[in-house]
Amino acid sequence: MGLLSEIFNALTDGDTPQEKDKRINEKLFMDEAKAYGLTKEEIEECKKSGITPEEWVQDKNK
Repeated sequence: MGLLSEIFNALTDGDTPQEKDKRINEKLFMDEAKAYGLTKEEIEECKKSGITPEEWVQDKNK
């Protein structure tokens, strides 16, 4: 099994499907945060709270 995983990693630049999904989700999160104009501090608070940038903006505008 080790050889197969090494071949898979070589073909995919070392990204497992989980790593790829995580990277895509992080990119989407950052794009959404930028679209809402969040600061770096607000983005970190969203991540710590486990909420989306949209939810952050909605909570702050109440």
